[in-house]
Amino acid sequence: MGWEVVKLSSGNYHLACRDSRLTELNVGEILVKVEYSSLNYKDALTVSGKNGETKSYPQVIGVDAVGTIEESYDSDFAIGTRLGLFSRGLGTTKGGGLSHHLVTRAGDPLTLPASLSSLKSMAIGTAGLTAAACVVRIQSHGIRPSSGPILITGAGGGVGRIASLMLRELGFETVLATRGGGLVDDALTQIIPPLKSTHFQLLPEKWAAVLDTLGGESLVTALKSTQAGGLVLSVGMVGSPNSNLSVYPFVLRGITLAGINLDRIDNKEINQLLEFADALLPDELLMRFVNIIEFHDVPHYVDLIAKGMHSGRTVVRVASPK
Repeated sequence: MGWEVVKLSSGNYHLACRDSRLTELNVGEILVKVEYSSLNYKDALTVSGKNGETKSYPQVIGVDAVGTIEESYDSDFAIGTRLGLFSRGLGTTKGGGLSHHLVTRAGDPLTLPASLSSLKSMAIGTAGLTAAACVVRIQSHGIRPSSGPILITGAGGGVGRIASLMLRELGFETVLATRGGGLVDDALTQIIPPLKSTHFQLLPEKWAAVLDTLGGESLVTALKSTQAGGLVLSVGMVGSPNSNLSVYPFVLRGITLAGINLDRIDNKEINQLLEFADALLPDELLMRFVNIIEFHDVPHYVDLIAKGMHSGRTVVRVASPK
């Protein structure tokens, strides 16, 4: 049973909880009983038919999952092993995590360390791993807390929230551009309204680095106000996939613009990012902004995400862990 999006004859899309028959496994495939999954912006896009990554329907949503192996046709994965699945087409081109069972191939999942709970692995999820990749990239660019503030746009979402927590734990000053308030309460964080477009080619230098989740004019304005030699990381397009960029920030200030896509990172590095996030974020800190919902609550929360009325991470309890 899973939350599946179907395309109706009218051309509209409908999210329904449906039973599906499990097919026989082939060599190299694994059957996982899911404990937890999560909800992400990608899921809301798939439900509305606006996710360019989802090419065919019906489609079970959920870009993350954690669970245990019930059947295995791969000698490297024993029955009873606990696995984490993050992105890799999950919930867009493959059956997603919002199902009681899913079939995956060896090479996609990670074997989770015993010290990491199933719940925390999903609280981190693809969003947290993306945030961790951004933090590592900022550090490798030579940016330190003394370099200046880090701007995070669309900071109410999972990537922005987790990145902010990580950067604060490392001593960075963060500035969160968001429509919402009340996200944090410490002196190392400032909240500002979303960035507005401007006709100026360059703006005063403010940010040592930027983590942009919105794209569109938010990305353009952030580039214009980044310090010389700074780094701008593009990780999303919630605002718009299109940007009218000028070469001024690159030529005159030597700014680097880079994209972060978890699907382009191999499992060895993802495992390192998971360990990095787990070590840097104590449970009590991370879980402050994680909603834990039940399987039947999924449609309501998908609707909240689609309407921009949701922030932080939402973990879905699919089945009670053993």
